Amino acid sequence: MNGAENYLRDMLELLLARAREARSQCAERKAKQAYGTEFECGRAVAYYEVLATLINQLDTFGLTREQVGLTPDFEVEKELL
Repeated sequence: MNGAENYLRDMLELLLARAREARSQCAERKAKQAYGTEFECGRAVAYYEVLATLINQLDTFGLTREQVGLTPDFEVEKELL
């Protein structure tokens, strides 16, 4: 594995963790009808868009999901929406 793959693997791991956290915070605020719900839910959607773009570009650059630390059947929609 080269430096670029390691970098991408680490970034995807960090972004996925933050996206999951944002999704969780969105759900919590929605359930409580709390102030800031729109912001938290918007943040979750932004993470989804960034991750979907990165993952969709893997094929373009000849990378597999496994090379960047994802399972072969990983689907960002199922994970974050």
